[in-house]
Amino acid sequence: MNLVQVKILSMYFCLITKINKLIADFCIKSISIFKLYCDKRENMADKTILNIGNSDGKTSKFILEADKRTPLYGLKVGSEIEGDLLADELSGYVFKITGGSDEDGVPMRADLDTSERKRILFKGRTAGYKPKKGEKGIRRRKLVRGAEVQDDIAQLNLKVIKAGKAPIE
Repeated sequence: MNLVQVKILSMYFCLITKINKLIADFCIKSISIFKLYCDKRENMADKTILNIGNSDGKTSKFILEADKRTPLYGLKVGSEIEGDLLADELSGYVFKITGGSDEDGVPMRADLDTSERKRILFKGRTAGYKPKKGEKGIRRRKLVRGAEVQDDIAQLNLKVIKAGKAPIE
């Protein structure tokens, strides 16, 4: 081998090592981003936010941690639940579940008797679909979830049926 070929080979090996280092750095960064995404997803499922609406039009938020959400599992939109089962601060209250959404923002539908997600063909303005201005006669397939409350529900809307002694803060 002559001197030119040796220089070309050394430049080639130098280039390969730089490319390998870039690939390794990229892999490390993508793994750390994926771990952050997974941690965020796990943290979202650890709590449920209850939006409690009163008869006078005021809405208050109440956060339920993971272990206190179990009385809600299996209930459907439209069913009633006592506040004593959820927290001590809500004793004496009776609530009606009016809707909610999961951790991805997919809304619940009262007419689906399941806890799974489904793609439904919508026509006109209904829960889960708002047609744009001028869209008449157009049908759209949208993703909604069933009426049954499960552990992946991130937000529930409740309506006060019977008020308790202490106000909700």
